[in-house]
Amino acid sequence: MIQEFHEGLRYQLPLTPQSVVLDIGVYEGNFSKTLSEKYHCQIIAFEPVAEFYRIAKKNLEGHPNVRLFNLGVGGSTRRETLHVKGDMTSAFADGPPEEVQIRDIAEVFEEFSKLPVLSIMVDGIFEFDAVKINAESAEFEIMERMIELGLHRCVKHLSVQPHPIVENYEPRWQRIMDRMTETHTLAYNAPWVWVGWDRK
Repeated sequence: MIQEFHEGLRYQLPLTPQSVVLDIGVYEGNFSKTLSEKYHCQIIAFEPVAEFYRIAKKNLEGHPNVRLFNLGVGGSTRRETLHVKGDMTSAFADGPPEEVQIRDIAEVFEEFSKLPVLSIMVDGIFEFDAVKINAESAEFEIMERMIELGLHRCVKHLSVQPHPIVENYEPRWQRIMDRMTETHTLAYNAPWVWVGWDRK
C-alpha cells in the first residue's frame, strides 16, 4: 500500500548491521550518518563535489562502516563539469564550475560485487538492501541505465529524488515509473520530491 510521504519514511528501512546501502549524492552526509547511527549498516557513499565531500567526510568521522568516495555516479564513466550552488549543484546550475569524475552505475555494481563483505548476489550481480539517489538530474540517466541492464532487480528498496530540469523529463520519468512497476511496488510517491519502491 502506498504511504503518504513524510521525510521519516526515507529512514524507515528493514536494515541490520549486515545490510549494505548505496548512497548516491551524499551532499553533506546526513542520510548516510542517520542510517549508520540507526542501523549500523554498511554504506557505500558517493559525492563528486570536493567541498561537499570534505564536509561529508568530517560529518562521517567515527563511522568506519561508511565508505565515502569523491566520485559521482551516472549512466556512463566520464569527466563532467558541474556548477556548484549548494544543494542545487548540477550541470544546469549557475554557480562556479567544477570538473568532477563520474562513474557508470554498472561499474559501481560490478566493482563492489568483488568485495568479500558484499556477498549476496542476484544472477551474479551484487544485491543492495537499499539505494538512495539524489543526483540533481543525473538520477534519470542512472535509473535508465539500471533498468537497461536489469540492475534495479538487485535493489530491495530504492528511493529517488527526481529533478525536473532535464530535457523530456516527464516522458522519461513516466517510462522509468512504468518499468519499475514490473519488479517493485510503490512505497511512497511525492511527485518531484521523493519516490520510493520496495521490491516485490
